[in-house]
Amino acid sequence: MTYSIKFRPVKPESPHLNGKVERSQKTGLDEFSATEDFYSIDLEDKLQEWQPYYNWHRPYVPEL
Repeated sequence: MTYSIKFRPVKPESPHLNGKVERSQKTGLDEFSATEDFYSIDLEDKLQEWQPYYNWHRPYVPEL
């Protein structure tokens, strides 16, 4: 069975083509990465705590 799926890469920073992913990555950089030490031993635990916050508890604030 073949699916005929074609891979079409999207150039980086193309929100008009891939807006949801670009926006979540920007928010992750601004809100999580800016406050965490990437050499911390418990970084994985902190990320696991932050993901549900981002997905369900973080207030939505539209950009103006």
